[in-house]
Amino acid sequence: VTTSSKYHDTRAQAVNETWLKRCDHGVIFTDAPFAKDTNIPYRTLFAGIPDTYENLFHKSRFAFYYISEIMRADFDWIVQANDDTYMIVENLRAYLRTLDPNQPYYLGYRMKPYLQNGYNQGGGYVLSRRALELFAEHAYNNTICSFEVEDVAIARCFANLGIFPHNTINEHGQQRFNGDHPQFTLDSRDTNPYWLVDPLITGYDGIARDVISFHHISATELRLFETLL
Repeated sequence: VTTSSKYHDTRAQAVNETWLKRCDHGVIFTDAPFAKDTNIPYRTLFAGIPDTYENLFHKSRFAFYYISEIMRADFDWIVQANDDTYMIVENLRAYLRTLDPNQPYYLGYRMKPYLQNGYNQGGGYVLSRRALELFAEHAYNNTICSFEVEDVAIARCFANLGIFPHNTINEHGQQRFNGDHPQFTLDSRDTNPYWLVDPLITGYDGIARDVISFHHISATELRLFETLL
């Protein structure tokens, strides 16, 4: 999970209290130590990197390399999420059991513009072990990665490795990963076909029983989702 010190006492704290603890391993990458809660699993990986929107790509790029080459994390799947993302880990596990982590998967909420094969919207996506290995070996120190907005830049890195966003909608045409708050689906917002690879089902029918993630969730809502589930 990526965060910064200004969100330590709000969103990062809420993520740590809720879905992160249900992963096999959870770590929060940030720019400074947590001052209040010393039990939070964190690393100051982003120390010295200015906390700006333009630097989000540098943070993700470094995080992927660090997990693969420095932590030597021996996991089948790596979840990247912002501190305002809620993940239903049980549904994530069930979905990932249908896929082979030895294949290069790049999973999330597919968007259409900018790249021929699209990109996964930032906020939360999943990499298989093989995709992470290929990124660390061939993309981290290579010009195939361009420096632009984070989600597009990451997708361009993978596209140049022949890895494209996987179709993650379920058999009912509903999104498992969601790029925004559930209210956008319920209110039929965010349906501009310019942005969408997959037609977006709206209203109550748009919320999948096997939904995995939502984005732009407040600290209070993170705790509310956890309590209701």
